[in-house]
This record gives sequence, C-alpha cells and structure tokens, in this order.
Amino acid sequence: MNPVSTDPTDGRVELTCDTSCTLISGVWYYYWMKNGQYFRHTESPNTVVSISRDAGSFSCSHKDLKLPSSSSVCWDVTYTSRRVCALVGSTVDISCTYSHPSDHTVNKTFWHYGPSWEIKDLREEHQFAGRVEYVGNKLRIKELKISDSGEYRFRFITDLNGKYSGSPGVILTVT
Repeated sequence: MNPVSTDPTDGRVELTCDTSCTLISGVWYYYWMKNGQYFRHTESPNTVVSISRDAGSFSCSHKDLKLPSSSSVCWDVTYTSRRVCALVGSTVDISCTYSHPSDHTVNKTFWHYGPSWEIKDLREEHQFAGRVEYVGNKLRIKELKISDSGEYRFRFITDLNGKYSGSPGVILTVT
C-alpha cells in the first residue's frame, strides 16, 4: 500500500492498494484495515482518508467474493497449527476456527487436500475412504499413510454464495 498524494492544506491522504497478483475479470473489492480492524471497502484500489480523523496504520487486501452487506467481520480461517508431524498408522487431529460476515449463514463446511484449485471434500476422496471424520471444525485422519502428507485446508460455504478456504493451509508430514 502506498500513499499516493498528501495535501496538508486539505488534510487528506490518498492510499493505493498495490498487488503483485494479476486481477482477472470480475468484480474485486478492496478491504481496508486500520490498526488491524475493518475500516471500509471500495471497488477501487484507491481510498482517501483524513489525516487527523483517520490517523493509524493501514493495510489492504482484495477479494472477488460477493460483498457482504455487513462487513464488520472479515472472512477468515485460523489454524491451530500450521505444521503437523505424525507417524504412519497413527491418528491426527487438525483444528481451526473461522469467521464470516454476520449476515451470512454457513451451509457447508469441509476439509480439502492438495493444490488450492482442487477443492473436493476429503470424505469424497478415494484415498481417504473410511479414514476421515469431521468433529466440528476438526479434521481427524486415522491410519495415516505416507501418501497423506501434504497441505490441508478448511472451507466453508454460506447461504449468499460466499465461499472461503483458509490459505495457506496446514502442512501434514507423515513419517
């Protein structure tokens, strides 16, 4: 994020949300945080803030999600651990917490494995048949195999077509 221009007589500063990502077509929303808390959202990568009234530390992010009508809570998944090691044949639990805007109701939650573009419920994956169960937000994998090593992500889907996967996920190493 870069301050683009400052006009001391005006008492405002224009901020720009820089990204190294190539934004493809679609509607993108820029979420502005002040001191780690939601501040506002814009469709433009620029926003103007008051130097006196809005003083603080700013950050931004962008998403192509449908904009919630109440954005006081951001979309988030937080994992208890980012790296987990376990032994072949043992059972492992991977946990997380998640949040979403209050005007959304969660319809489905699940865990997925592998590259972030391959989003399939672990319970439907052949290699995990009969060995996976969900206990709330916790993923339990039984009878671990070396081939279970990899990255696991939690995903939730809401009634307003909001979809979110926590990324990066949890890296499981089975030895």
